[in-house]
This record gives sequence, C-alpha cells and structure tokens, in this order.
Amino acid sequence: MMKSFWLVMVLMIVAVGGFQKGVEASGACGKFSTDRMLTHVFRHCVKPARDVSAPVSAQCCNSLVDVPIACYYAIIFSDAFEKLGIDRKIAYTIPQRCAHTYHHH
Repeated sequence: MMKSFWLVMVLMIVAVGGFQKGVEASGACGKFSTDRMLTHVFRHCVKPARDVSAPVSAQCCNSLVDVPIACYYAIIFSDAFEKLGIDRKIAYTIPQRCAHTYHHH
C-alpha cells in the first residue's frame, strides 16, 4: 500500500513538472515561435508597418484578429522583426489602425 502511495506521488510530481515545462516552453505566441508568427501572420502587414500613411489591408487586420496582444508585442520586439528594417513605432499602431478602419461606425 505504501509503495503505491509513493508511486502515485512520484508520477504526480513528474506530471506536474512536465506540465510546467510545457507552459514555460510556450511563449507569448503559444506553441508557435515569434519568427513563425512574423512569417505567417505579419506578412500582409509589412507595408503599413513601414509607412504610417499606408492603408492597412483587410488581410493584414484579419491575420491579426486572433493574435493575443502579448504575442503581437513579442513579434514586433523580436530580433527577426528588427532585421526587416520595420519601424516598431509604426508597427505598434497597426491594431489601432485596423480597429479604426474596420470597426469604426
């Protein structure tokens, strides 16, 4: 009986440790890296991220709809984003520009 108790305790500790490791492994963008999110989600937003007067396309806004704001910030503050030569200050305005363009009544 005591062996079973300790076996259950060890299994619970291992399971909890594995869960916490999985949570830590997933960053601001969940199971995807910021580089992957940049490539797949942000590809329609490059032009409006470089020029504040450029219109933000529906494709850009739609690709950002389900991206958590923490993930969005992780993307625009990533090394890969910086290498693209895009101004973070302008990219920072895209969600607001999307809301104004597509949700303003």
